[in-house]
Amino acid sequence: MSRPIPSSDSRPNRRRAQRVTADLPIQLSARDSAGEAWLKDISTNGMCFTFPDSLPEMTVVRLNLEVEQGQEKKGIEVDGAVVRCEKMPPSQRLPAGGFEVAVFFTNLAKEHARTLHGYVSERERELSNSDSFSE
Repeated sequence: MSRPIPSSDSRPNRRRAQRVTADLPIQLSARDSAGEAWLKDISTNGMCFTFPDSLPEMTVVRLNLEVEQGQEKKGIEVDGAVVRCEKMPPSQRLPAGGFEVAVFFTNLAKEHARTLHGYVSERERELSNSDSFSE
């Protein structure tokens, strides 16, 4: 499931890459924290996800996720830095509440960058096709 993210936020949009929504599990590891996170949206430069614990800005994280590309699943491993971490109210996925975390990618192997670019491009095409049918 993916959708471009509308810009309803009052903050200036400094993104250089198109984001698409996604609801995928991520494995996160950092020096003082590790566990499962849930992807909210992703681009070729970064991602936003929910996580039960707070992660201070500039924390270096390693993220692993698996995406569908065509008929196969491909793994992506990426290092990044936390650029935002905001408290969230309780939800079905995080009944005790959690945090919305934004990460800027700092290290992405070429093979994984190609996979990520393909995934984001495929989701953008799916969205534009589904929008065409809804008009």
